[in-house]
Amino acid sequence: MELSNDDEQSPLSWVFEKFKKFKFELNETKLRYVVRGIIDGSLSTLGVVIGASGGDSSLIIAAGIGGGIANGLSNILGALTAEKASLEKEREMQERSLLKENGYLKKTVFYKRAVHETIVCGFVDGISTMLGSMLPVVPFFIFEPKMAVIVA
Repeated sequence: MELSNDDEQSPLSWVFEKFKKFKFELNETKLRYVVRGIIDGSLSTLGVVIGASGGDSSLIIAAGIGGGIANGLSNILGALTAEKASLEKEREMQERSLLKENGYLKKTVFYKRAVHETIVCGFVDGISTMLGSMLPVVPFFIFEPKMAVIVA
């Protein structure tokens, strides 16, 4: 199936279209993920920064940022997997109690909203982790390495 010029859409415009439809409200669940992510990111990156503190600032900064990005990506995938598994277990239990076939509730608006919320929570967790991981790195842009380790 070929697309006409009218139907063609660049990947970037596709992302912008999806982002326009994206709804984000900071509820209690997302706030928990923000707090957890910031704490996780800052403490795990502090360990990386302290471990690399024998090197010069550029090495410490690179190690801290690299560790923070990896940790954030890991948390996105981990939260998505855990939340999706929990959602599916709950859906299957509800279908059994309603005596409906497997997958019946996947067509509902409620389920689609729950999947959306699951995805958002995964990204909130990972992005919060990445932001938190920058906290111990910032002093290395400002201070000499020995003082930056103390400040971090």
